[in-house]
Amino acid sequence: MSVKKLAYAFGASLILMSSIFALKAWALDVRDFHGNYSMSHDGWKGNLTLFNSSDPEFRCNPLCGMYTDSGGRNYLVKVSNIQGYKITFYVIGIGDENAEGTGGQKFEGYLMTQTKDAIAGNTWWHSRPFGFYAVKH
Repeated sequence: MSVKKLAYAFGASLILMSSIFALKAWALDVRDFHGNYSMSHDGWKGNLTLFNSSDPEFRCNPLCGMYTDSGGRNYLVKVSNIQGYKITFYVIGIGDENAEGTGGQKFEGYLMTQTKDAIAGNTWWHSRPFGFYAVKH
């Protein structure tokens, strides 16, 4: 085999391998979001818990959650959408927000695909975007 053909075959193998690793990162499950997180949104600290529940009070689809602010107040979290490693959720009753008629503040973030131990993204308060992150315990 010539050096040129060998280099081509090696390059094709690397491309195939990197594609397989990329697909593995995309192959997330809703359960990858489950857990307790320390959360900061624009410096406001709290704890976020995401879980599944069959309790009709929570109306989980696809997940439920609770947010506890730094003062110990608890808020219901409504998860509206999970697509791959992207999550959209609303903390109901926080910050006098009514994002998209939910009665809550909107958060849109991405789960770290390699470690599945943190979420980072944006939130909005009075139509202004701010950053947030949540690190799993």
